[in-house]
Amino acid sequence: MLNVNSLMTEQAGIEGMIPWILVGICALALVISLIAGYVKGFRKIGFGGLTLGVACAGYLAIQLLLGDANPIKAIVLPETLTAPVQSLVHSAITAVACIIIALIVFGLLALAVRPAEESARQYIIGAGMSNDDEEYEDDDWDDDGHIDPRSLREGMKIQGSPCFFNRLMGAIFGVINTAVILAFVMGTILLVGYVTPLKDSLLKVTYETEWVMSAFTYVQSYAVDFLIIAILMGCISNGYKSGIFEGVRAIFLRIGYLVAFAGGVYLVFSPLAAEGQPFAFIDNFVVLVSAPLQEAMPIVPADIAVVLGKVVVGIALGLILDIIVFMIGWVLGKFADVSADGGVIGFIDGILSAIIHIVIGALVVFLLGLILYCLMQYNVFAVGDLFNENSSLINGLFTLYEEWILPLLKTYFNLA
Repeated sequence: MLNVNSLMTEQAGIEGMIPWILVGICALALVISLIAGYVKGFRKIGFGGLTLGVACAGYLAIQLLLGDANPIKAIVLPETLTAPVQSLVHSAITAVACIIIALIVFGLLALAVRPAEESARQYIIGAGMSNDDEEYEDDDWDDDGHIDPRSLREGMKIQGSPCFFNRLMGAIFGVINTAVILAFVMGTILLVGYVTPLKDSLLKVTYETEWVMSAFTYVQSYAVDFLIIAILMGCISNGYKSGIFEGVRAIFLRIGYLVAFAGGVYLVFSPLAAEGQPFAFIDNFVVLVSAPLQEAMPIVPADIAVVLGKVVVGIALGLILDIIVFMIGWVLGKFADVSADGGVIGFIDGILSAIIHIVIGALVVFLLGLILYCLMQYNVFAVGDLFNENSSLINGLFTLYEEWILPLLKTYFNLA
């Protein structure tokens, strides 16, 4: 017969082990990152988690240490914005500034410690190198025992073994990088569990554990703001890497051909081509086409010949405009090719793309926050427990929603 009490005791034991299971998972991940960092070396580890950690730490330091003395708060904003909204804008600018500084610092660090890549994306690290795919001849080596860069074959990548110090730094930074990522993941788990039924069931013992709740105090204060910073950083970083020229070119060509051709045909029949209008000269081409048609086919009425002439001229004009679109696309393609190789154009391309992606990231954050706000207003779950008064970014967003969105919800969606 099934013993209910023993099952309940066993379940309670499992629930009590959950905090330590999570600790064990984190410890295992850190050990793996330590080994991986040592094997790969400092030059090959990523700085994503570390960059995010520095950006969040910088933002938190400015908020806690400078407060109202933050120089960004000296930026004058339109008086039409209320004080809470102005505070949100200043906090957002501070967050973006911290993100950009962190990306620049670790970008320069990566540039300094990682081998430079040539146009064929090949590099040399040191002597004593080998390649499994193709052997080098004696003439490929110089007097110092290094590979002559001119002898590198297309698509080949030469790499040497990192020294002990390089491995040691790789292990240290690998652990730090992983620790930051784990902090974000575990913080998110604690937040989600706290506002769901898991708090009173599977994770009940976890939230009754003293050291977990001590950590949760800090998670509740800053985790949501840090997640916002993570979203913005991802958008900025990906935007800079992807560039803008190729993306604009693809969109421009897909839409441009259709719009140009349709616009050319429409222009011939539009009032803009009437006498006295900017494109009245088009009618001269219509006459040049319709007159021979009427002479060749006398049975065709004059007004029909004019319409046929307009169709022919419209198609011709649409094709000419398509050729112009193609030429512009070709120029954008050349810019995209140049920007892919780096240099000044590549830098400008990345900056422009990053600016656009900042706007995209801000819209994503705004929409995600709006979803949470609506869930809170309709009492789906206690969104307010995700953060407290220390979370300047999300508090500012919710204040914005109360000023701009809440009246709309009451008017159009019968929110009491």
